Amino acid sequence: MSDENPSAAWLMARFQEELDHEAFEALFNRFSGPALTVACGILPDRRQAEDAVQEAFLRVVRARDQFDTSRDFAPWFYTILRNVCTDFLRSKQRSPEINGEEDTLRRCVRHTGTPPDSPMLKLLHRLSEGQQAVLKLRIFHDMRFRLIGEALGISEEAAKKRGQRGLRRLRELFFSAESSGDQEAIPSASVRGSGK
Repeated sequence: MSDENPSAAWLMARFQEELDHEAFEALFNRFSGPALTVACGILPDRRQAEDAVQEAFLRVVRARDQFDTSRDFAPWFYTILRNVCTDFLRSKQRSPEINGEEDTLRRCVRHTGTPPDSPMLKLLHRLSEGQQAVLKLRIFHDMRFRLIGEALGISEEAAKKRGQRGLRRLRELFFSAESSGDQEAIPSASVRGSGK
């Protein structure tokens, strides 16, 4: 592959036409991290989410001839992923040992290198599930709102609104913790001024 940063659609076309292993590996490397975040937002634990991501990529392989190379890859892929997650939820009852969002959140972001007990995560887990999902994709995977919307099955505008509300809530929590002297609940200064 000579192109320095080929589009996902181009990579999928290469895989579709020639079963190019490098092209598929590039797609996996580009989408597996954000896909895990999306799956963690839907499924009750990280292990199931990892399984769902693997199954989604297997379905990409099996359905490669159905991909329209004139269209974007991301919406097609995330539709497959959400369908896999829905199938998992239908086939397995929610795990009874998962009693709080914090444990799930910690498992979901561990792969990013963020300490699972960091002050940022202690505040992030207090947001709504929708706000958490948007901010995790935005902060940990640097995804644009259009792609976040495609990943979560919502509009770009809805993704922006969830992100803005989530950041406002984080700032409220930050200043509340700061004024009460709860140092453990105060995240890094980057949250205080972030308006993205």
